[in-house]
Amino acid sequence: MSTDEKILAESIRSGKYFEDARGWFQAVYIGPVSERTFFLLIAILSLLVAFTSVSALFSMMPITEKRVQLIYAGDRMDETVKKLVPIKRPNAALNPAIIDFFVTHYVKARESYFASSYLTNASYVRQHSDDAAYAAYIAQNDVTNPASPAAMLGEFGQRILTIHSVDVNDNIAVVKFTTQQVGVEQENKTRWTARMEFRYTNMEVGEKKNAETGVLEMTATDPKFQVVNYELEQK
Repeated sequence: MSTDEKILAESIRSGKYFEDARGWFQAVYIGPVSERTFFLLIAILSLLVAFTSVSALFSMMPITEKRVQLIYAGDRMDETVKKLVPIKRPNAALNPAIIDFFVTHYVKARESYFASSYLTNASYVRQHSDDAAYAAYIAQNDVTNPASPAAMLGEFGQRILTIHSVDVNDNIAVVKFTTQQVGVEQENKTRWTARMEFRYTNMEVGEKKNAETGVLEMTATDPKFQVVNYELEQK
């Protein structure tokens, strides 16, 4: 019996042969499976991290300067909720959007009625009307007029307004809307067309270098909107 055969026989008798065989099988067939599974999990986690990072980067694009807007919250901040709402779509012209905003809110202030906002609406109409247009508004809407919404609807009635269309051509606007009286015995729904002439001064937005810091700062002129004639027709 050769030396190698003696060593093999002794290894079999002692059981070392079988231990070495199991170790070889573990190293050749079992070990690679667990290692590949581990590396596969690491690769999946790496891909998830990379995808999240790229998504976060694109969510911040384009990187633009966010200008701070200071809004007066009133004397009772705990009961006040403020919200900024854009008046135009991105890339749309600024001044036509501002005109639509003024026209829409003027009609709402002049034609709708809520007891809680009556004085606020009257103040808005006063601010954006010339003397003649405001005098016509007072004659129609003052509480002393029995046909005015304030006299007919009182404290609990409401006149809800729904705008259907706003058509502006030069300095003339035509607004079609519906009013619905609720909270009173004779509730009704009526269609109207308002035609108004107005004066408007454009809002100009630009940049100017600060003399002290040398930094470019945004400048803007306030737009001015004033109704000079207002006619209402029931449709």
